[in-house]
Amino acid sequence: MNVFVRLITYTRPYRVRVILGIVCTALIIGVESIHPLVMRYAIDNLFTKYFVDGLYIGDRFPALETEGDRNTLLYLTVGLFGLYLLRSLFGALGRYQLHKVGQDILYDLRTQVYDHLQRLSLRFY
Repeated sequence: MNVFVRLITYTRPYRVRVILGIVCTALIIGVESIHPLVMRYAIDNLFTKYFVDGLYIGDRFPALETEGDRNTLLYLTVGLFGLYLLRSLFGALGRYQLHKVGQDILYDLRTQVYDHLQRLSLRFY
């Protein structure tokens, strides 16, 4: 546990980027949780009524509400595509920030080791 706490202290200079990466990860979870809700709405309110009420005849639907349902389905499709773009954006931003923090911490550790080795006396070698 002591080693873990010591390694966590290296994240202090990069606190803002770590928080941004964590926030992006949380936003991804939020955006991904909206997708099933949209699909539930589409299935329950757009598709099911045609099959349950017996409105599906042969290979076509009667023209009673299909135009409004098509528009709603189009809006839901565009909304799902927008959610996918948001998820991709947050994912790329979060991964970039967290990977950059990891590389910067590794750089700091290597610099510390190199400085320590430079300060050792020649008798050590």
